[in-house]
Amino acid sequence: MNGNLDLSGTKIKKLPANLRVNGCLALRGCSTINQLLKNFKATCISLDLSCNKIKKVPENLKIQSSLDLNSCKIKKFPAELIVNENLNLEDAKIKKLPAKLTVGGQLSIEGTLIKQLPKNLSVGGELNLSGTKIKKISSHFNIANGINLACTPVKKLPSNFTEIKNLYINITKISRLPDNLHVWENLVLCSSKIKKLPKNLQVGKKLLLNDTKIKKLPENLKLEEGIDLRKTQIRYLPENLELKWLSLDLKKIKNIAYRKNCTAKRKTIFAAYLNGEYKIFLDKSLIGNLKEYERFVNQRFIDPQAGKLKQAARDCVKELQKKIRIN
Repeated sequence: MNGNLDLSGTKIKKLPANLRVNGCLALRGCSTINQLLKNFKATCISLDLSCNKIKKVPENLKIQSSLDLNSCKIKKFPAELIVNENLNLEDAKIKKLPAKLTVGGQLSIEGTLIKQLPKNLSVGGELNLSGTKIKKISSHFNIANGINLACTPVKKLPSNFTEIKNLYINITKISRLPDNLHVWENLVLCSSKIKKLPKNLQVGKKLLLNDTKIKKLPENLKLEEGIDLRKTQIRYLPENLELKWLSLDLKKIKNIAYRKNCTAKRKTIFAAYLNGEYKIFLDKSLIGNLKEYERFVNQRFIDPQAGKLKQAARDCVKELQKKIRIN
């Protein structure tokens, strides 16, 4: 059949031997799934076997796209398994991955009892190990598209981790980042042991540092999105910082000026001197220089609110000018 076939939660006992589904075959929560898989010969683009009682994946299973085994009782895989796109094993009972597992897209083993990754593991997309007991990441793994190590006992990153799409090491014991680290999209360090960022760090989109002991941002950071500095020991913003939003503790950053609870909408405004201009932030979003900010306010607010918001920004700039002269 063309399209998807969703049999989730049903009591179906048998599938046609020559069944072909040009989409997803969903058997989520089927209580008879063991019988269904005993002589499973159906062909489908992707297969959803999540939240059922399956304990073993058959040797002849062929999946053209993705396989979802979330919250299954599966404990054993074939020695060789190829999944062309994503493999989801979150909260499954499996303790060991196949020796020759190949996943073309994302592999998630979040919340499983797996303690070690096979040497010949091949993952084309992001590798999600969050909440597992894995202690070590081998330097030979090719995980350029990203790795999530949140809430794991991993203490050290391989030194060759210098180019990666996404890196999540929040709530870990990792204390050092590789030199010349380049993260194409998101670097998440919340509640980690990291105290110092590499001088040549590059992050493409988002940098989350909240709840760390980091004291300084590197120069030349240019982000498509922004940075979270809350509950850090950072006290100064680099003047060449480029971003679109900034979360911070207003009282702790010394080279900004701010006004809180502006108008009945309780807006927060702060000014920072970045790239040769006084830039205005509304709440945490960068609006632009003073002229750009006033144009923005005129378009979205009416007096007396607009007037108060513009005056608050002017006051921030004047205060910051005095701070910069003093320093």
